Amino acid sequence: MNLLRAQRPAIAFLLALAGQSAQSEVLASLTFIQPTGTATTTDVIPMWVRLSLAPDSDAVSLSTTTDSAYIDWYCEDGGFSDCSLDGPAPAAAPSPYVAVPHFGANSWFELTQRPAFVLNPGESVDLHIVNLTPRSGTVPAGFYQHQQVGLSLYGPTAPEDDAMFPPAPLFAVSTSCSIAPDACTFSRNVTAAVPEVGTFGLGVLGGLGLLGLAAKRRRATT
Repeated sequence: MNLLRAQRPAIAFLLALAGQSAQSEVLASLTFIQPTGTATTTDVIPMWVRLSLAPDSDAVSLSTTTDSAYIDWYCEDGGFSDCSLDGPAPAAAPSPYVAVPHFGANSWFELTQRPAFVLNPGESVDLHIVNLTPRSGTVPAGFYQHQQVGLSLYGPTAPEDDAMFPPAPLFAVSTSCSIAPDACTFSRNVTAAVPEVGTFGLGVLGGLGLLGLAAKRRRATT
């Protein structure tokens, strides 16, 4: 698996595996929430993932106590900008969607806002990664898809954050499927947005209604 560093969060992490032993093992999965659905050509599409630990996994504990550990993430082969949806346009063309990172509650960086975070065996956490926003206010109708999202956690490999021992990946997980890749993608069927009836249209309809009412009254008086 090729993990490319996209961005290092401003607040770093320490990953502590339960027991702190050499036999510790994190058994995690990463899945898209609402992997399929529909949208209109003007909709902003939120992308969520769920990080889950298996019942027989070790716990994961994160704390902002060191600068030698951090979370690394990627979308396909790059950072958040590569979370955009691939659609009916040629592959070489830029995606009509712009991936805007979500910050705040339930964000991918939510962990940076906590003094400590613990995920126990069998537990999961839902994370809002990006909002997929139409680049020009609207996108062509069609089928859009994104292949995979992943994350890895890096931690110190030596005591006292020795600069000679850089952080090493402690575990990595992604949404990819080895057997049926298309079953684990994030996709949307995008259809043309229904235009809203504007003020001008309402005025025209109202005027036609008044004319019809006046004609009806004239016929009633003759």
